[in-house]
Amino acid sequence: MSFSDVQKVAAERQARWSLPWPRPFKYRLWEIFPAVFSWTTILAVIFLSFLAPIWAIRLVIVYDVYWLCKVLYFIIFVLASSFKLARAVKTPWWLKLQDDYKEESSKLWQIYLLPSAGESTEVLRESLEKIAAQIYDHKKMVVVLACEERQRAIFGNDLELIKKDFADRFFDFLIVWHPDNLPGEIRGKGSNIYYAGTHIQAWLDEQNIDYKKVLLSSLDLDSQLHPQYSAYLAHRFLTVKNPLRASFQPLVLYHNNMWQSSSIVRVSAFGTTFWLLSELTRSDRLFTFSSHSMPFQMLVDVGFWQKDIVSEDSRIFLQAFMHYNGDYRVEPLFLPLSMDTVMTKSWGQSLRHLYKQQKRWAWGIENLAWTYWQLKNRPKIKSAQKWRILLLQLEGMYSWATAPLVIFILGYVPLRVIWTYGQASVVVTNAPDLLQFLMQLAGAGMVLSAILSVVFLTFLPFNRRRNRLGSWAFMVLQWILLPVTLIIFGSLPALDAQTRMALGKYLGFWVTDKGRLK
Repeated sequence: MSFSDVQKVAAERQARWSLPWPRPFKYRLWEIFPAVFSWTTILAVIFLSFLAPIWAIRLVIVYDVYWLCKVLYFIIFVLASSFKLARAVKTPWWLKLQDDYKEESSKLWQIYLLPSAGESTEVLRESLEKIAAQIYDHKKMVVVLACEERQRAIFGNDLELIKKDFADRFFDFLIVWHPDNLPGEIRGKGSNIYYAGTHIQAWLDEQNIDYKKVLLSSLDLDSQLHPQYSAYLAHRFLTVKNPLRASFQPLVLYHNNMWQSSSIVRVSAFGTTFWLLSELTRSDRLFTFSSHSMPFQMLVDVGFWQKDIVSEDSRIFLQAFMHYNGDYRVEPLFLPLSMDTVMTKSWGQSLRHLYKQQKRWAWGIENLAWTYWQLKNRPKIKSAQKWRILLLQLEGMYSWATAPLVIFILGYVPLRVIWTYGQASVVVTNAPDLLQFLMQLAGAGMVLSAILSVVFLTFLPFNRRRNRLGSWAFMVLQWILLPVTLIIFGSLPALDAQTRMALGKYLGFWVTDKGRLK
C-alpha cells in the first residue's frame, strides 16, 4: 500500500480506541473511583487513629502482617527472576539460533524504533552503538528515528550526520519527521511513534516484507541493548506458543548514569527495576512498560499506538488484548536493557523532575476507565479475564498511592495519641515490640534490594564503573532512604495523578530530563 493508503487504514482502525468526549457519566465514574478509593482509605486511617487508636493499632498489626507476606512473596519472585537473568546472560543465543533455528531466524526482520523530541545526540549515539553491537545478522536490522518536525531546524543536520555514520551498519536507517498539530493528536511519544509506524508499514510494503516476520522494538532514546538482546528476542519469538499473540518485555535497568545521579533518584530507579523484576516471573501480571518489543503484525491490526494519550507503552498491550478478545499476553525477556535515571544540572531540580516522571508513570491510571469502556462491548472475552485485567490495574495503582502512607500513619499516629492520653492495654503495651519485629522481618526486602543493586551495577559500562570500596558501601547504605522515597516519590505522585484524573485535569506528555556529566 502507498503511504496515504496506510494512513487511511490505520486511522480507521485507530478510531476503535478513541476516547469518548465529552466523557459519559459511567466513564467519569471509573476515572473518579481510584482517587476516591485512595483518599477514603487514607482519611479513614487518620480518623481511626484519633477516634479509636486501639483499633487502629490492631489494624496496623494486621496490615503489617499482610505486607510482610507481600514482601516475602516479592523476594521469592525477585530471586527467581534474578537466577533466570543470570542464566540468560551466559547463554550464547546467536549460536543457539544458528544451531536450532537457522532457516527460520534468517527470515526474521528486526526494527528498532527510537522516538526523539530534542534529547542529546550523544545519548542517541550511545544507544545506536549498542544496537550496532548486536550479535545478530545486521542485514536483517533496520533503525528508525522518529523525530518531531518542530525540532528539524535545530537537530536536522546532526541527525543526518548520525545517519551517515551508522547507515552502512544496518540494512536501512530511516528518519521520519512527525508534523506538528495533526488532527486527533496530543504532543507526545504516542503520536510520534504512531506516525512513524505508518511510515514503517509503507516501507515494508515497498520491500515486500511479510509483517508476520517482523519484530519491532519500541525503545526510549536512552535505551542501551544488551549485545544478545536481538538474538534472544528472535529465539523467544520462535519458541513460544503462538508468538504473534505476544509482546516481549526485558528487564529495564536505570543505570547508564547511575554513579552520577543522587541517592534518592538511584533508590527510586532501582525500586522500579525490582518491581519489574518481580513481575517478570509472573507473566500473567505483565503489562508492557517503557522499552519493549512486539510483532509488527499486531501493530498493523490495532492501527498502531494511540495518538491522544500519555501512557502509550502499556496501552498498546491493552489494545492488542481487546483486538484479539483476550488472546494476547506479555512474555518476559530475562536480559537487561539499560536506561538513564533522571538527572539535571542541580540536585533540587533532579528531584522535581523525578516527581514529575513518577506522576507521568502513575498517569497509567487513565487505562482503567478505558479498559472498562472497551470490555463492555467485548462479549468474547471471558468474565474472569475481564475482572483480572481490571483488578490488576486497580490493585497496583491503589497500593502505589496508599501503602507507604498507611504504614507510616498507622505505625506512628495511634501510639502517639494513646501515649498522650495515658491509655493502656495489652495491645498498647506489646504493640511497639511487635511492630518493630514485623518491620525487621519486612526489612529483609530492603536488604535484598541493597545487595541486588550492587550486583546489577556490574552491568555498567566499564568506563563508568567505580571500584572503590567506599563507593560500593555507599550504594548499600543509601537504601535507608527507601521509606522516605516510597512516600515522597511513590504515594504522593500517584495520589496527585489520581486526583487530577478525578477532577478532569488531564495530564499532557512530559519528556523526562536525563543528562550525563562530561
